[in-house]
Amino acid sequence: ISAQKVFSGLFQGLSPRQKDVLTHRFGLAGGETKTLAALGGQYGVSRERIRQIEASALDILKKKIAVHAECAQIFAHGKKHLQGFGGVAGRDAMLAHYSSLAEGLKENHLALLLEAAAPFSFSAADEHSHPFYYLEKGNIKKVSDFVLKFVKFLRGKKTEILNGGYEAQFRDFVKHEKIDPRLAEHYLAISKRVGVNQYGDKGLSEWPEIRPRTIRDRVYLILKKKGEPLHFRAIADLINKAGLGGRKAL
Repeated sequence: ISAQKVFSGLFQGLSPRQKDVLTHRFGLAGGETKTLAALGGQYGVSRERIRQIEASALDILKKKIAVHAECAQIFAHGKKHLQGFGGVAGRDAMLAHYSSLAEGLKENHLALLLEAAAPFSFSAADEHSHPFYYLEKGNIKKVSDFVLKFVKFLRGKKTEILNGGYEAQFRDFVKHEKIDPRLAEHYLAISKRVGVNQYGDKGLSEWPEIRPRTIRDRVYLILKKKGEPLHFRAIADLINKAGLGGRKAL
């Protein structure tokens, strides 16, 4: 399936302004998405008028998508992938999965299709999660409940985990919870609560050893990894070489 051909067909019959509004609202031309207010200023009309143009265009697309064979394939492909992972899939994993089916299909294309037809939904990134797609709200709760339980479990085993015991603790946990390890890994990949540092150590993102946020955290991690006193110049150099984030250490 060619995404370009699919959208070329869907856009046939739309007015030039309807095409332009959808193209800019969803960033289909490769640029950033534009707000209703920005497009209103561009055309010299009100924000509400742009919203009306967008709504009318989406109504037309919804009817076309309902009888569009290739759109049906795209939706069926996505739903099958979601069902195989408990109803939830990370954005990058989903788009990688689509690469084998639809040439050139990007996140913006999928966003427009979902806005018009909604066979499944999208959740943007927030404080605790990376962006993901899902079938039902109940699927999100399942992931959230698992992650929260795992986070609580890890908090009580920080020493063992930071000494290289993450994988063993993970296996014990999923065995106790009777969940497929592959599915558990998938859930954790969506969450920001568990992370990995520049040295490959896994653990809770709230731990400074995993995600050092301050210069104090970075100095601590460097010294812990080296296991010996270091000159302050050497510490700064190692922080920068390790790419521990934040401003350059001086």
